[in-house]
Amino acid sequence: MAKEEIKVGSRAPDFNLISNTGTAIHLSDYYHKSNIVLYFMREFTWNQCHQHALQLGRAYEKLQAQDTEVLIIGGGEVKDAERVARMFELPFPILADPDRKIYDFYGLEKVLWMVQRSATVLVNKERIVQYIHRSIKPHDSLNIAELMEQVAVNSWSKVG
Repeated sequence: MAKEEIKVGSRAPDFNLISNTGTAIHLSDYYHKSNIVLYFMREFTWNQCHQHALQLGRAYEKLQAQDTEVLIIGGGEVKDAERVARMFELPFPILADPDRKIYDFYGLEKVLWMVQRSATVLVNKERIVQYIHRSIKPHDSLNIAELMEQVAVNSWSKVG
């Protein structure tokens, strides 16, 4: 049986991954508490993904002001997540997905068995995907202006 594609309006699947601090993080920990940006890095060692992680770090206060948290997911080991978090002093969890199972849940299979897809996903407090941007191009996996616009729209639509 084929899995259902995750798209805008889909219920975000829960997951459990180990963070750079050794803590188990469940997506469900955030349900009904805050919106979540999931940023799927191509690789923990990929320079362009490092730049995107830094952009999210710089935007973090603005995201938090709009009731939004950030989780970065990388296809590697916890030691790799620790290294990225330490190197860039990021204020949010970096999660290790060594088997890339969560990548697969979000339709981020490798292309031609070697090119890892990356993505930015916005999940609201009700566990519904509000925005998803998948890419096979390293420079295109995060559009911070577009993401911030989507976060603002999501925040305003819940007011009142």
